[in-house]
Amino acid sequence: MKRILSVCFALFLLLSFRTVAVAAFDGSSPLLCVPIEVMDCEAYEGCIETTVEDVNIPQFIRVDFDKKTASGTLADGTLRTVGIERMERENGMIVLQGGQEGRGWSATIGEDTGKMTLTASGDRFGFIIFGACTSP
Repeated sequence: MKRILSVCFALFLLLSFRTVAVAAFDGSSPLLCVPIEVMDCEAYEGCIETTVEDVNIPQFIRVDFDKKTASGTLADGTLRTVGIERMERENGMIVLQGGQEGRGWSATIGEDTGKMTLTASGDRFGFIIFGACTSP
């Protein structure tokens, strides 16, 4: 009997967590995203794996859907904020897009997983960043 109650309780917790997690990644509340893997790409030279410091992006990125901004602090202490010009939810993904200083960017965040893919591009260069997001 104890084992059945333990299994039922564990199942309840798992289902409760899944419900909370899905609600957290639907664009209804801010997210905190962490870049994990960064690829730096240049035309005719290919891509190399690098770090957030080397490409000058924040270690933590706060996405505020209400304010339509993404922001974070750079390694030198400078706060960087970019506007989110386009937001949509489609096929279980949150899609965000914007531009700044002649560069464009696009990000997708899985509603079920919080996994993030961010791309940014400029004149013959680009970055591909894989990461994860959670509710702060």
